[in-house]
Amino acid sequence: MIEIFGNKEDAKGWFYSSLLSFDWKRPYDYCKEGKVFEVGNELGRIEHGILS
Repeated sequence: MIEIFGNKEDAKGWFYSSLLSFDWKRPYDYCKEGKVFEVGNELGRIEHGILS
């Protein structure tokens, strides 16, 4: 995440923010629910500039 967002603070901010692409849940919550693959996919889209 740090490579994608450029710094630890922005990566942490994204990880703990409620996001539309996760039905207004946080990526953190998705990971706790075992949906790590979905979070990884979203990070890949962000890295490649693909809007969700």
